[in-house]
Amino acid sequence: MKVLYFLHYSELYGANRSFLNLIDGLGDKVQKMAIIPDSGAIENELNKRRVAYFILPFEWSTYERTWLSEVKRPLRILRRLTNILRVAHLVKNYEPDILHSNSSVITVGMFTSLYLNIPHVWHIREFGLDDYNLHYDFGESGKRWLINKSDHIINISESISEYVRGKESNQTTIYNGIFDKNEIAEFSDCEEPISNFGIVGYILPNKGQEEAIRAFSQTINSIPDAHLFIIGTGRQDYIEYLQKLAEKLNVSDRVTFTGFIVNQEEIYKKIHVLLVCSKKEGMGRVIPEAMIRGIPIIGRKVGAIPELIEHKFTGFLYSTTQELAENMIALHKSRKLYRSIRQKAFLYANQTFLIEGYANSVFQVYQKILYKRRKNAVSNLLIDCKTENT
Repeated sequence: MKVLYFLHYSELYGANRSFLNLIDGLGDKVQKMAIIPDSGAIENELNKRRVAYFILPFEWSTYERTWLSEVKRPLRILRRLTNILRVAHLVKNYEPDILHSNSSVITVGMFTSLYLNIPHVWHIREFGLDDYNLHYDFGESGKRWLINKSDHIINISESISEYVRGKESNQTTIYNGIFDKNEIAEFSDCEEPISNFGIVGYILPNKGQEEAIRAFSQTINSIPDAHLFIIGTGRQDYIEYLQKLAEKLNVSDRVTFTGFIVNQEEIYKKIHVLLVCSKKEGMGRVIPEAMIRGIPIIGRKVGAIPELIEHKFTGFLYSTTQELAENMIALHKSRKLYRSIRQKAFLYANQTFLIEGYANSVFQVYQKILYKRRKNAVSNLLIDCKTENT
């Protein structure tokens, strides 16, 4: 079976790390190839795995709404549709059995599928507007039409599934697989004061770094040695806004902007508690990553976060900035509570986010699609034979 993957960026943020977990789990069951839009860190990972790839510039089918972006919208759509011919030429030469788009923000895989009549799998990882403030070029109705044209949709959470509302027969919820069962190790007890908090991911308003800083500023009287690590990259003007906010709240000496950190172990060694403050979250890969390392999470009660965190059992959920601050203080003050949550969260993550189960579920989707296509092809052939004989 040959599968060609469309990746919407070339860096090692969550979607691409989940893609790498997938192809690792699939192993030799699938012959893989990837198309990426530009050079980036993903190239090294693909080379390590001996996965063939092509750099073929293409644009996202989404935009941030401004008056200028609306004016340019028809031209963007025309340009993107024209690119399909260039992409289709390459895809046709590779002769894949299935096309797999790794994000909903790109439609190049779907249009190539329609043009070449090759089965298509669409991995839906984001809400679009609610989490990244992105609008679709073809509008909401156009997006849903395209989604329902896909042979199968993989949603990364039940929350995403409810949002997509595609045909029940052609969609499946499959949580990202993140851990190899042979590499999971029990974490050691934390003897340090519970004082280092962190928020991990792309820095933008919808990801909630501002709320993290505001809540953190309310904890310093209760947690004298508290520190907040903001880990990730983003637009420089927004980072500067957050830095000025920290200064205004008199916590700038306690807030560190680390930039992007490639090594996950280095990220999680810095923090005792993970904050997930997104205004909407499709899954939040950082949640199981922290759980498996024994790091409790405080997450906003939105999107898929309540699917992954049971309040006061495997983590904390909050609705207001004040509640976030109170939960931070509670974990700092009670080592018994801290130990209980980290142990239960570890067990949950160990059962739920294994790469083996993730890859097997996706492979079953591939098999189902090809079986259905072959069945339809045989049915059409029989119909043609009957027509000729009458």
